[in-house]
Amino acid sequence: MADTSSNQPSNDTNIKEPITKIQDDMLLRPDHDIEIFWLSFKQSMSNFYSLKIMPTRDIQKWSDNLNLLQSEKRYSRIEKQIYNYITLYGLDLLRVGSRYYLGILITNIRRWDKIAAKHKILQSGQHDNIITILLEIAASFIKSNTEFDGLFEDLELYMIHHDYTKLIDYAIKHQKSNIFDRLIKFNYYAVSESIIELTGLDLSEFLSAHISGKKLLEKINVGRTI
Repeated sequence: MADTSSNQPSNDTNIKEPITKIQDDMLLRPDHDIEIFWLSFKQSMSNFYSLKIMPTRDIQKWSDNLNLLQSEKRYSRIEKQIYNYITLYGLDLLRVGSRYYLGILITNIRRWDKIAAKHKILQSGQHDNIITILLEIAASFIKSNTEFDGLFEDLELYMIHHDYTKLIDYAIKHQKSNIFDRLIKFNYYAVSESIIELTGLDLSEFLSAHISGKKLLEKINVGRTI
């Protein structure tokens, strides 16, 4: 019998195309990464609320909502909701000053940012609010083993009234320029007004130039010695 294999169509294309499609789907649809992240994040929240330090959040309701969104492939909405849940949970941790669970949350935020950066349908770093800014400040305190010194007790002042006086006063007294950097980037006008009002110095020229927190602190130190 003649060898007709050379006349048969190659199966290479038929094999490669489905594999490529599967790979593309994995890149476009971050279901697995989201599920792994949420299971870990959910467990850390459950552990904290089980301590009964404060009223618990309805974490199961959050999970059900995310599952529904996932079934509908609404990834941008999933991302927004996860940032909302991070904010609510972070608010509770800041209120009680739990350095241990804040450290875990900060690690989880970095994990989520990596997932968002990996998948093009997600947008890492596009959800800053005052709580996430305060979490960044708390992270720097934990890293340097610095006490919170009551900075997160009256969160309503930051959230509702945009009054950052306590943070600014602390930054000046303890020479923490990174606090200036984070606050000015988040709410330039409110922070600028608070700095000028608190110091009594005419710093409008420097503030309008959006100089770094380090240089701004230097100007404040010089102005106060004159």
